[in-house]
Amino acid sequence: MDFLTCSARVDGEYLVFSLNDMRGFNVKGFVYKVPSMLMVPTRLSSEAFSGISTNCAKAHAHRRNRNVNVLKNIGKGNIVNIAPTILYIYAMADFKQTDEPQSGETIAVVVTNRGLMKLRLFPEIVGAAAENFIELARQGKYDGSPFHRVIKDFMIQGGDFTNRNGTGGHAAQGEDSTIGDVYDSRLKHIYGALSWAKTAAPNSIGSQFFIVHGKDGAHFLDHPADGHDHQGYTVFGQLYEGFETLDNIATVKTDSRDRPKEDITIRSISIESV
Repeated sequence: MDFLTCSARVDGEYLVFSLNDMRGFNVKGFVYKVPSMLMVPTRLSSEAFSGISTNCAKAHAHRRNRNVNVLKNIGKGNIVNIAPTILYIYAMADFKQTDEPQSGETIAVVVTNRGLMKLRLFPEIVGAAAENFIELARQGKYDGSPFHRVIKDFMIQGGDFTNRNGTGGHAAQGEDSTIGDVYDSRLKHIYGALSWAKTAAPNSIGSQFFIVHGKDGAHFLDHPADGHDHQGYTVFGQLYEGFETLDNIATVKTDSRDRPKEDITIRSISIESV
């Protein structure tokens, strides 16, 4: 059998998965009992799980900071063991970028000299793109670094912890390291979106990031549906608290190069679970 599809549904305290061939006949299935420590977002429902197909790509297991597909290699009929100690099942069909974080999700608390911002992060969707920010923050790289570029009604940019002017920084793996883009069609450059800055070259993301300030978004930065891997920018988080701080920073006076005339400093970024 060359290709199988799968479906999943919630039945009381059980998650029921089944594998089907192209004719819809069930060829293999299993039941996973939800342990008492399982924290399931409120948006999880049988309706959200219905109709998931083609490798169950929209059903993800998130174990602490590691992402694995609930099912993979479906074409070969192989099933991944889904019994981690702490497991979060995400019903991605109900995902909304602007939702407040659900229990168990990862957030970033950004403390600046102009106020505090809280951002929901999406490691369960864009994987390494979000993990890069999480690790840099945990390393303390951003502490004391500036927002070096500010354009009202567009975005505020920071994250250059080496040169502090937009020419430096690097990914979490160390000096001179970079990562590539990871796109998801559900993540857009809307007001408050957290996205990676980069050059036009592939695999050029380091540590610099920006937060969209335009109330109508900045959708020209979105990855085009038929674009190449390096076209567009990677959204990996969303502001949900502290919009007044974003507005406060975005409206400071700047020079002709969009540099704030007064220091706008990130005092700390802490990574927390809701």
